[in-house]
Amino acid sequence: MYWLEFKNDEEFSEGVFGGIRGGNALKFGIYQQPTSGKWFTGTSMNVSEISVDEAIDFARQQRDQMVAASRILLTAGDDPSAVDFVDLEVRLMAAAPLVARTAWGHKYLGLISPELVDKFHAQSFKEYHLIRLLQFPPRGDRYITGGCMHGSRSKVGIPLGRFCRLLVYVNGGPRRYWRVAAGSAGSSGAAWSGMREGGYVAVSWEADDLSDIAATKAGKEERRGRIAHVYQSPASLGQETQQLFNFLTAMNEGDIIVAEAGDSILGICSAVIGPAESRAERSVNIAIESSKR
Repeated sequence: MYWLEFKNDEEFSEGVFGGIRGGNALKFGIYQQPTSGKWFTGTSMNVSEISVDEAIDFARQQRDQMVAASRILLTAGDDPSAVDFVDLEVRLMAAAPLVARTAWGHKYLGLISPELVDKFHAQSFKEYHLIRLLQFPPRGDRYITGGCMHGSRSKVGIPLGRFCRLLVYVNGGPRRYWRVAAGSAGSSGAAWSGMREGGYVAVSWEADDLSDIAATKAGKEERRGRIAHVYQSPASLGQETQQLFNFLTAMNEGDIIVAEAGDSILGICSAVIGPAESRAERSVNIAIESSKR
């Protein structure tokens, strides 16, 4: 498990085999707490302690299912053009529900069958690169989605792993798109003109500086309390809190911002290039690289 998640060197490079970092240890199904030695399972919202015997039984189920999934892949062969990836996914999910649906299980199975299982272990990465290949992501899990890459890979004529690395080199990683209101419907877009010329996007609020609040659930609730006096409707308060929280904490470098006024698109910012910073006029700005309009 340590190698799958953390090992990244000449012997076992994330650039070659893909990465699964992030989240918490529950993504492996079970984990042992280092300080107490206790075992836990569940989700981040519902963690349960289990006995050592239960942990051993769970790990044995994972082992047996991984063996079964590996046999299915080895039986399928290494020619993607001869594989029905919908059928393959159905069989993998039936034989190995505890591991085939996980990122770490997908990475392990990619080591078993490197020409069938791609190196993008998160569904969002697969969908992003498929869209960049001008393909609409299909309904399905990791194996159906990954199977759609083989048509493009065969045209390039290189191994699957190298093809995945080429996609990352050309496309980069997934980015999100954000809509920012830069004027009301029918307005002239004067606010956007200032943002475009100044190289930033901005939002404002009727409260003191909020940019120093932590990007946590507690920080989000603190934001809610500090703007509550402005909004009479709980729905409006909740919406505004979420929007401010996203603007201040969720936008990342490389994300795309669409500036709009009503139904009109005023401009598209090609990339976020800096963190949020507060201004005296009770607004917060995020630096952008350039605008296409």
